[in-house]
Amino acid sequence: MSATDTSAQTASPAKAVPKHNRRKRASVGGFQTRLDAPQKNGMVRRWVNDEPGRISMMHELGYDYAEADTRSDGQGTRIARNVGTHPNGEPKLAYLMETPQDQYAIGVQEKEERLKPFEEALARGEDTTGKVEGSYSPAGERSTINNSSG
Repeated sequence: MSATDTSAQTASPAKAVPKHNRRKRASVGGFQTRLDAPQKNGMVRRWVNDEPGRISMMHELGYDYAEADTRSDGQGTRIARNVGTHPNGEPKLAYLMETPQDQYAIGVQEKEERLKPFEEALARGEDTTGKVEGSYSPAGERSTINNSSG
C-alpha cells in the first residue's frame, strides 16, 4: 500500500447514520420507564393494550393513534411497545393513542355526571343497586360500627 492509498482511506469520513435510523440504546443499570412517551401540547396521551375491542372502543371515545414522524423498524408510524404475551403466545402490544385536551375534558365531565347520583347515594348510606336486599340490619336500622374502647 502506498502513502497516497492510506491518506485516501483516512480522508473519506464514514457516512453518519441519520438519527431516525439509529437503534435506541438500552439503559445499563439505570432507571428506565418502558412506557415513557413525550407529551404533545393540546393532546392527552395514553397507552392502550391491543385486547379485543379495546382499540375500537378508544376510537369511539375520540382517541387516534399517536404517530412518529419517521420510523425504520418496519412497524409503520404507530408508536407501540411490547407489554406482555397473549394467552395464545402472540406478543401483546400497547399503542400510544391521543385525543384533543378539550374532548378529554368533556369526557371526564360526562363520566363525573353519570357517577354523581351513585356517590350521593353512598354518602347517604343508601343502596342504589338493590343487591343488598335482605342483608342483615339490626331492628331494621342502619348498621354502624362503633370503634370506641371501653
